[in-house]
Amino acid sequence: MNYYIADTHLNHSLMAEDFNLSVVDYNDYIIEKWNERVCKNDSIYIIGDFMLGKKPYTIEYFNKKLNGCKHLINGNHEIRNGFKMFNFCKDYYELKDDGKHVVLFHYPIEIWNRKQYGSIHLHGHLHNDNHKNILLNDIPNRYCVFNIPKTLNEIINNK
Repeated sequence: MNYYIADTHLNHSLMAEDFNLSVVDYNDYIIEKWNERVCKNDSIYIIGDFMLGKKPYTIEYFNKKLNGCKHLINGNHEIRNGFKMFNFCKDYYELKDDGKHVVLFHYPIEIWNRKQYGSIHLHGHLHNDNHKNILLNDIPNRYCVFNIPKTLNEIINNK
């Protein structure tokens, strides 16, 4: 099963504050929500901003705690070295999921490969869908994902 997530911002004090949690409690919340959905043999595509900084936990700590085969699409907060926990780290990626062509890029884009044929663009950076209507034109098949892993079907059907 494939899952998608963006902007977890692990170790990030400002993100923790948004949830009224300490950094440690915020990290534990993300780990719990992730592992409730993602199993050991699932693939998870992290569409940027996985973690910020190295404290209180390290990348090795998260690698041991988080289920799944992890693939990173770089965001604006990625530390470009030391991410050996990921199957790959790329700036942009395309894949097939359930017969659908999917384009992954941290930032929302207006035009993406095979858009005219119904391909889907998943992005992060805005942190949730509430910003989409304020900041962006509503474009069919473009979806903002946030910090709870979801399948492509759940994202498309807004579940």
